Amino acid sequence: MSFGPSPAGFGPPRPPAWTPPTETERALAEARARGDWPAYYDALARVRLYYVMSRESYDAQPDRTHRTFARDPRTGAERWELFTDGMLPAPRPDLVYSRASLRWIAEAWNPRCPPTIVINPGTPCELALPYGPPGTTDWSRTAERIGAAPSTAMRLRALHVGGALHGPVAHGLACGALLCVSNGSLWNALAWHGSGYDGERRRLREWWGITNRASRSCAK
Repeated sequence: MSFGPSPAGFGPPRPPAWTPPTETERALAEARARGDWPAYYDALARVRLYYVMSRESYDAQPDRTHRTFARDPRTGAERWELFTDGMLPAPRPDLVYSRASLRWIAEAWNPRCPPTIVINPGTPCELALPYGPPGTTDWSRTAERIGAAPSTAMRLRALHVGGALHGPVAHGLACGALLCVSNGSLWNALAWHGSGYDGERRRLREWWGITNRASRSCAK
């Protein structure tokens, strides 16, 4: 016996539509949905990417490169997870990120690296890519062609999910929007990673002479 189609408003709930946090994730998701991999690689090569590193290891040896690899929850295989700035979680004392271009990531390959990198895992713009010597994959050749990711400076960039766009908090954040435009940062992102943990430490040291808590107090 058939009862015909379900009345409007009934039936299984539909998952909410995903809103890309920034224009970067929108470009990646749209390219992925079309299967347009050259467009995906191109969008990826034009921004900076973040990866987890050990804060303890970096503080002990700031002149070395520190990378933390993860395990695929389905297969258990090791992989290197990379994130665009709109997909970063709120900062935590025990979890820090470094920032790099896609070309640097390609050039940082060595035989001890996992065979796969994953962009924005767990999101509609996720993509697993083979990781090998520079110039051996389509994405690494794109990274070589575009070069070091051009600066996003002198552009007004906003976080459309998780960032204040209206009201008093947005008004307060807007007071520093000119600096964010100059630095290419998301002007309304409260959970801010900037140029990465190592990059922000270098900025404090080079611009303000701050290298520890004591020198920070003296700089006030």
